[in-house]
Amino acid sequence: NFSGIGERAKVRLRWYGDTTSPVNSVLEIKVKSRGAGTKLRHSISMKTRLDEMAWSEIREVISSGAEASIRRYLEISHHPMLFNTYSRQYYESYDQTVRATIDTEIRSRRQSDLMRPRLNHITPPAGNMVVELKSDISNEKQLREASRSLGWRASKHSKYVRGLYRQT
Repeated sequence: NFSGIGERAKVRLRWYGDTTSPVNSVLEIKVKSRGAGTKLRHSISMKTRLDEMAWSEIREVISSGAEASIRRYLEISHHPMLFNTYSRQYYESYDQTVRATIDTEIRSRRQSDLMRPRLNHITPPAGNMVVELKSDISNEKQLREASRSLGWRASKHSKYVRGLYRQT
């Protein structure tokens, strides 16, 4: 992100609800290419709490049944780096061309040096929020107009990068 690499991918496990129990989760591969993004998705059903498994066991559960294109990204991404949690609200423009998400209560815990998930000692909320406007590439004009009408200046923000740098 900081080095300006235009083509990159981020692997993440996403779920809603209880922090330690990703019962109906989705493995997402977020791929960026020339400023535009896309996501590959693989549904996962976990029967065990995250804090009761080692990362190697979690990787096995996640990769089982995944398509080859998704497994390829898992092979490159050797170890989880960060546990991020936040509350999210969703909004959509009347004509459904622009979507907005508002993330609050953003907290994180570094995982890169751990053999098992450690979900305690998560940083307290920073008191900030992240508002993200999104659209299909074909609706870029509407996206710019929505941003301009709010009086906001577009900027880049990564909860992932911020979480890594907030750790001590």
